[in-house]
Amino acid sequence: MFRYLFKRNPGQLFFLIACCAMVFILTGCEAFGKKFIRKSKNTDEQVEMVLEPKEYPEHPVPSPEVYRETFNFWKTWHEELLNSLSIDANKKKQKECIDYAIENLKRLKSLLNEEKAELLGKEIDELDKARQKIESPVLSEIDIIVLKNNLDRQKMKIDREFVYSKVKDYLIK
Repeated sequence: MFRYLFKRNPGQLFFLIACCAMVFILTGCEAFGKKFIRKSKNTDEQVEMVLEPKEYPEHPVPSPEVYRETFNFWKTWHEELLNSLSIDANKKKQKECIDYAIENLKRLKSLLNEEKAELLGKEIDELDKARQKIESPVLSEIDIIVLKNNLDRQKMKIDREFVYSKVKDYLIK
């Protein structure tokens, strides 16, 4: 019977195949149906939040490790400052180096007890004076040499007096 129908009118065969394909696509494909079906926006389910307060220590790592790390940061920035001091050097780099050196010394000061913190405060004041000289618009070659010598002496003094082995008894616990 199908042969008879399709021999007479081949367009019917094409029409039948197209209809079957359309029915299959529209009903059989789940992804196709999901595209055209709206999901309801109103959800009555409320998600309950669970809040558990967690206490963190003031210093996440033990104080000796923080001190050693900060001391090494200061030392690196101070050496970088000494290396950057010259007549044709980049002023911005010098300011950055001295600012980070002072910042790290202040962190070290916060880790020490009052007695040692006061001594380190004097060194911070000296470094602050050096910052003011660096920020001045005109620095002669002699000023740079004097500044470099003073900073080198200060570095040796801080390195000698505030190394961890000498201040481990003065750390705040």
